[in-house]
Amino acid sequence: MTVLIAGGGIAGLAMALTCHQIGVDATVLESDRRVAPLGVGINLQPNAIRELFDLGFADDLDRIGVEADEWTLAGRSGNVVWSQRRGRSAGYHWPQYSVHRGELQMLLYRAVLDRLGPDAVRTGHRVTGYEARRCGQHVRVVDHLRSSRHRRSDHNDVR
Repeated sequence: MTVLIAGGGIAGLAMALTCHQIGVDATVLESDRRVAPLGVGINLQPNAIRELFDLGFADDLDRIGVEADEWTLAGRSGNVVWSQRRGRSAGYHWPQYSVHRGELQMLLYRAVLDRLGPDAVRTGHRVTGYEARRCGQHVRVVDHLRSSRHRRSDHNDVR
């Protein structure tokens, strides 16, 4: 069995790594023609960090992000309006990190290619639907790399 994952963003790539970790084959279908580091800064809560640590990214997160101890809202004058401890400082077993979304995505992407192989991410493939059949799930995919047209007839069933 191969798990097909629609989307090569952070969630899709993390899912592929988790599948690999538990011994399940996975393939990521990404609609864009290439995976690129897009986005802005994001905060990763302790529950997400726990999963990333479990996937072996503890040292990498220190390289691409900053561990957050506190979140503070300040007014224009610089006076603190509200403040709250975060991550380990708030009593969690795992930290909270602030990272650039694109840096995290590329970290996961490189790990997927390294661990699952160069064919684990198929770019130019957009999932347009799925259906349950007697013989299993079938996924409808538009292969943008083979066709410049995006008509229904360009869909391929992938099992």
